[in-house]
Amino acid sequence: MTDGEVALAAAEAGAARARAAYRQALHVEPKSGLDFATDVDLEADLVAPHLAADTGDVGPA
Repeated sequence: MTDGEVALAAAEAGAARARAAYRQALHVEPKSGLDFATDVDLEADLVAPHLAADTGDVGPA
């Protein structure tokens, strides 16, 4: 996969997870100040590194 394909696949996977959580109860995790992340945010953030690992392209160029 190219970098662009990895980015697109990660965006699609994150969006699919967000669509699946629509109108569902979310767990909210405080970050700092007024900032927070939901369980959906955290799961979606895990997608890109796994896709990159599958291509063998992990880490800075």
